[in-house]
Amino acid sequence: MRYNPTERLGIIETDKIFTKEFEWIFRELTVIDVGIDALIEESVNGNPTGKLLAAQIKTGLGNFFINEKHLVLYVTQIHYNYWLNFDLPVILLAYIPEDENVYWQLISKENLVKTKKQWKLEIPKSKVLGKNSKDELLSILYGQSQNSFLSRYNEGKISETELLAIAADSKFLKDTKDSLERLFEIGTKFIEGQDKFNKSLNYFSINGFSKTHPQLKQCIKQFSKVLNLTAESFNEEIGHFSESFAKGFNSFEKLALIDFQITDDYTNLQTNSERLVNFISKINPAIEEMKNFRNTISSFHHPLLKEAKKNLIETLNIMILEFKTAKEMSSNFNNTLNEILN
Repeated sequence: MRYNPTERLGIIETDKIFTKEFEWIFRELTVIDVGIDALIEESVNGNPTGKLLAAQIKTGLGNFFINEKHLVLYVTQIHYNYWLNFDLPVILLAYIPEDENVYWQLISKENLVKTKKQWKLEIPKSKVLGKNSKDELLSILYGQSQNSFLSRYNEGKISETELLAIAADSKFLKDTKDSLERLFEIGTKFIEGQDKFNKSLNYFSINGFSKTHPQLKQCIKQFSKVLNLTAESFNEEIGHFSESFAKGFNSFEKLALIDFQITDDYTNLQTNSERLVNFISKINPAIEEMKNFRNTISSFHHPLLKEAKKNLIETLNIMILEFKTAKEMSSNFNNTLNEILN
């Protein structure tokens, strides 16, 4: 797995604060590391209480937009669903080397704010991790449900009932592939509409219609509606894609690790790695297809298409980002499996 010294600084500094100032237990995660970097367990007089926080750690100003009062992290729909469906409370820890502070915020429905196309998490600059944070973190520890799969996995305590539930949720990966197909279908339908539009433009050009001719303007307005409807369809389906991927991927991680823990079967581990490679092979052309689609849309220059064009391009950018996130998470977990295999 690629070594990133900047990211290591964030891990080291947060570990130091929780270990030294809180006297809690900081456990860096190396098994499931696609959306959670560490588990933090409360300890009282050296005795672990079993109360856990999950942490996502970001290092450096480049991860954030900065305003007077906040560090702002923009969040993909996949991460939104992944974090909110995680079985422990999740906090975001932001280490900023320039001022050597670690800022923090609880990742929750209340703190994640919907933007036009994504989500954002605002981290107040006043929330510097330290002893003064302890009471608020304790209220999170004792105020939210504790259901740590990772702890049970490490202790070999996964029940058959839980295993069946995880297996049922893993079907969402199939839903993700189905959603990918529907996204391609939306694109195909748009291309058909674009072909009709181009034929109409060609007809108007051959017959000498001026740019201000009512029929031409009406045709362009109709195509503007096609652009907006396409953006609307893409937005709805990318929501399904992101939710299905987050839930299915979480379960796939768990199943792959449990299966290996129970059977010690490297063949199954290799099969799961190949499944990830197969999924990534489907995501790569989807990314390129949407980039090409975006290039086509950006070539439309008529003033009447300006707003619809902007709207669809914004939607395509979000789709590309969601696809890249799915690819990155899949690649990272595949790297973890390959480390075990090797």
